[in-house]
Amino acid sequence: MMLSNTDAFAITGSEDGKIYIYDVLEGNVVSVLDAHQGVATTLDYHPENVNMLSAGSDGLIHIWS
Repeated sequence: MMLSNTDAFAITGSEDGKIYIYDVLEGNVVSVLDAHQGVATTLDYHPENVNMLSAGSDGLIHIWS
């Protein structure tokens, strides 16, 4: 799990290849991204912009904006 650059959202990768984005204050899932065919293994959030990078066991890297 990691926090967004504003600490407003928690972001997790999953074994089903999805990325789940949670509102930290409410604890609700606010978005689910279909990211990878395998496990979503790595996530990183840009420190200033609303951009995120994900990598998965499918060998792909995605840049989200």
